[in-house]
Amino acid sequence: MLKKKPLEILRGQDTMDYVLLICGVIIVSVVVLSLILSGVLPTTMGIAANNIQSYIDKINLSSFGGASPAGPICGDSIIEPPETCDGTNFGGQTCINGGFSGGSLSCNSITCTTDTSSCLSTPPFSELKSGTFTGILHCGGPTYLYGEYPGYLTGFPTTKPAMFVHYFSLYPQRKLISDLINNLQSDIDKYGEGGSLGSAIPFFGISYTEATSDDLIGIGHEADVASGEYDVNLVQIIQVFKDYDKPFFIRPGFEFNGSWNGYLPDDAGGKYEEAWIHIYDKFQEMGVTKGIWVWDHMPTGNLAPFQQYYPGDAYVDYYGVNLFGAAFTPPFYKSKTTEFVNDAIAHGKPLLIPEGSPQTQYKINSSPPDNGTEAEAQVAWDEWFSNPTYSFLQFINNPSNNVKGFCYSNGKYPLWNNMTLQTSWLKDEWQSELNKPQYLHETG
Repeated sequence: MLKKKPLEILRGQDTMDYVLLICGVIIVSVVVLSLILSGVLPTTMGIAANNIQSYIDKINLSSFGGASPAGPICGDSIIEPPETCDGTNFGGQTCINGGFSGGSLSCNSITCTTDTSSCLSTPPFSELKSGTFTGILHCGGPTYLYGEYPGYLTGFPTTKPAMFVHYFSLYPQRKLISDLINNLQSDIDKYGEGGSLGSAIPFFGISYTEATSDDLIGIGHEADVASGEYDVNLVQIIQVFKDYDKPFFIRPGFEFNGSWNGYLPDDAGGKYEEAWIHIYDKFQEMGVTKGIWVWDHMPTGNLAPFQQYYPGDAYVDYYGVNLFGAAFTPPFYKSKTTEFVNDAIAHGKPLLIPEGSPQTQYKINSSPPDNGTEAEAQVAWDEWFSNPTYSFLQFINNPSNNVKGFCYSNGKYPLWNNMTLQTSWLKDEWQSELNKPQYLHETG
């Protein structure tokens, strides 16, 4: 009889040889381990004592025609049942597709099971109103006019916004009030919580400005609002939110100090604070109490000092500041914007960014009329979006500013460059930013 080759034994062609081989490995391992532990052999000889068991565990008997007794190995970055993760490998799981709004997963290093304790949920109304929740709300929009909100949803499907922006005018200069109400209802039905196309919190901007032939000059109708002249329109708006019966953000008379709106404070001959309080009281009278009220400032506005427009702590939940164009270049960033932020801190109010984009300062799209290049878009990212000293994202993530949410003005606006991110050179950079765990998105 021909003598079997070692390779043939390893292939399991002789059962007795196979058994003897395994027994021999175990006996030798035990003897060597005993000698090392007793001090007879140094640990540098053969296999180190603390590695012997791991070598035994990792013997794959399937190589010899049998099944492995060791099972999955936690720590090898390979997910094998019953493991649900291994190291940084989560098999495509995220907090968002697990039903949370943001945060990050971790993996138990002993059991290789997924830990969701650092995932974040959509905050309850009490925390939304007080700004005491953990995380930063990601907001998109606007939903119509020049906004590209539907495209934004499809462009960033794994990180859909937790809020969406809708605009409404109590002074219906260009549209019938019935059309405006229908647009509002349609957006809530599509994008509001439990909507057909999304599930986000409405962020409702309400103006009362009459436009003129000069884009920088508007006629404010705040005195008419304060007197109740537009209550017929206002009641219809409030009824929509009464029927919705879920949390929403609202910013009456946004960009209050901009000449393009024409609002004046009470002590300058206008009725801005009175108009705000009138709107607030009407919501309360109709039993609509799930509103979160945002007082929205424009740093480039110059009609009057912002402090003169303040309705009072009892009527304001958040300060809002819009950040456009060159708003981040010193010393501007360190003056009007910082002054407003400091005032929010003094009043104990959290901060929101209701609007923001590079406007005309940068080009981020290649399509006409911009005809921008990838190099130009990269400059926009490096300077306006992500500069570590002063930029949109630096401002949002600076803890001292206490920013609890931001809305990038994603769209094609007249007199601006194309600020649509889902079609821009910066789509991947924006997605990578949104993937960070501090941002809260629509619940997946």
